[in-house]
Amino acid sequence: MSKKKPSNQRPAQASTAAAQAGRQARIDAIKREEQTKTRVTIAIVVVVALVVLGIVVALVANALRSPASNPTVPAATSSTSAPTSAPTGAPEEPATTTAPNPSSYSFAYGAGKVQVDLHFDFMCSACGIFERVNGEDLAALAANDTITLRMHPMNFLDSMSMGTQYSTRAASAFVAVANQRPDKALSFAALLWENQPAENTKGLTDDQIAGYARDAGVPDEVIATFSASTNATWVDASNKASLAAGVQGTPALVVDGQWISGKSGKPSIWAYATPGVVKSELETLAHG
Repeated sequence: MSKKKPSNQRPAQASTAAAQAGRQARIDAIKREEQTKTRVTIAIVVVVALVVLGIVVALVANALRSPASNPTVPAATSSTSAPTSAPTGAPEEPATTTAPNPSSYSFAYGAGKVQVDLHFDFMCSACGIFERVNGEDLAALAANDTITLRMHPMNFLDSMSMGTQYSTRAASAFVAVANQRPDKALSFAALLWENQPAENTKGLTDDQIAGYARDAGVPDEVIATFSASTNATWVDASNKASLAAGVQGTPALVVDGQWISGKSGKPSIWAYATPGVVKSELETLAHG
């Protein structure tokens, strides 16, 4: 009777199972390591993104800090219908006007001893409030040489016209008129203020701007230069000059070198939203 040889099937199966378990353990370890690396990478990316975002937000907030963005100042209403004539009762504009000086980027009206510098953006709702209350008075004071009014157009609110660059387009048209027909410039500006579009809209169209210029008496040969925006570069430089001079918000009013508004700590626009206040103060300075 022969003896049966012992079977080695079970040890072989046990060895295979152990090997598979070892391989699975190594696979699991590799997966855990990769997951850890991925989480670390994501964390680093998130931290870097947050730092960059913080820097960008700080820079933008600092550059665009302006009363026009203050929620206490209501946005001006706008009208898309062009008036048939310039506002009635508007004073005759002064004949004395100088071309823009590259060092000051302004247009001067009148020859009074009190110097008034006004920095403005045609999209700025606070500027619209100021101009609709005080613009006619300032023009009259310049016309009778009580003051020298220097106008500084800006375009820092181009980003608030839904990509149409309304601030630049309106300012460029104003510069064209001020250069070629200075006797019509303030009347043209008054019509732009009276029909000022609200912030965060597309602003007036080029045809509407041209229409208001025509209503102010600007000849067609001057209006024909609006579409080319030939003064856009000048407006950019004027904007930079105003910011370099210290303008932190518009409207910025500077009288004989003293900041009245447009800088941190100065009165808000509402201090000059009562008719006659600015006129009275300027007349007192002129006759004092």
